[in-house]
Amino acid sequence: MSQVELIDGIMQKSAYSKIKLGHRRLKLSELEKFLVRLNARVQDLEDIFAQQESTSYELLKEFREVLDSPNEIAITDFYKKIKPMRNENVDYLRYTLMIENHFHKHYDQISEPDKELLFDIFRDMLTTDYFTTVDFQFIGDFAIILSSNKYLFFQIVDKLSILDFPELYHAQKTFQYYLPQALTNILDILIDQHNFEKADAFLKVYRSYISYFNDYQYKIMADFYEYRLRYFKSASVIHREQILTEFEEFIKIVNHLFPNMNQIKQITSSFERLKGGKVSTEPFYFFRKF
Repeated sequence: MSQVELIDGIMQKSAYSKIKLGHRRLKLSELEKFLVRLNARVQDLEDIFAQQESTSYELLKEFREVLDSPNEIAITDFYKKIKPMRNENVDYLRYTLMIENHFHKHYDQISEPDKELLFDIFRDMLTTDYFTTVDFQFIGDFAIILSSNKYLFFQIVDKLSILDFPELYHAQKTFQYYLPQALTNILDILIDQHNFEKADAFLKVYRSYISYFNDYQYKIMADFYEYRLRYFKSASVIHREQILTEFEEFIKIVNHLFPNMNQIKQITSSFERLKGGKVSTEPFYFFRKF
């Protein structure tokens, strides 16, 4: 793309030259227009900057490697490195809290996650008019801890329930990876708590997201949660057996159409627990005690 093609309709050549020479800054409105023209997103720029800033990039790589192949030495070494840096930026804080959340019960060198700090983060989310990508990251990663504070949990659920997906899409381009994870974990907790009224309403929100973004994997997850919800809501043993029969047929179809889908193991495992009677029909309020 030539310089003329790049800047046409966005800015004058003189303004472009000033920016290249460092004599003026690029405005956010101009940046957004350039991203559209280049078929790019803000997230792409963040990825480039992260790679250029070697410390952040190396820490991100190491964090992913530690979680992909966890072992005590790798996890504790990374934790010792990242913990003193937790206040430098929000990603380092999230890395630290995630390591603590997943591994503090396994290794003595790792502290428990600071619940009150996380509750403060969730409280801050409730003071703004909208969620950010970072908010969705924290909700998805720490939904279980959030669920241990009943008031905050339902405040966040209510705020998620009124999301305007078209508006959100135009306002933020980087949320699409994190939002469905946050919605999925919240819905899972509502069903386990047997909060059927909230779960029914939230499942509609979940399906609205899927409908807007046409995401087949989460369409399958929505159907899966529909079966779980129907099963727990039913008071009839015969009706539950019918639901399990339908659920089993659903799994066969999904296995046939999408044999390599990541979520199929989770879906199958859940079905086997229900079929084997290993899941209590009583509410399961928290996955983990703190």
